[in-house]
Amino acid sequence: MFRTTAFTVAALVGTLSAQAQTADQIVAKHLQALGGTAALKTIKTIRIGGKMIVGQNMEMPLSIEIKKPAQMRVEVNAMGQSMIQVLNGKDSWVVNPMMGSTEP
Repeated sequence: MFRTTAFTVAALVGTLSAQAQTADQIVAKHLQALGGTAALKTIKTIRIGGKMIVGQNMEMPLSIEIKKPAQMRVEVNAMGQSMIQVLNGKDSWVVNPMMGSTEP
């Protein structure tokens, strides 16, 4: 009985390791599913939305927009106020009412 169980486990481990993928293979498949590197190079803007959880489970919605070549806008809402940070590729500014900054 022990031999049969040990053989079964060894065969299963051998099968799983034979099917294992390398990190490069996983990345290549993911890029292919997205349309290839040529398709990714045509992307001009990325928008990300989500929420941050800070301190004692305080949720703060946020949005990030990144635009080629070097532009970015980040907005975080906390307690009814918006903190905004902008980079236009040359200059940047911040509005953070929580820190007393209400003007860019």
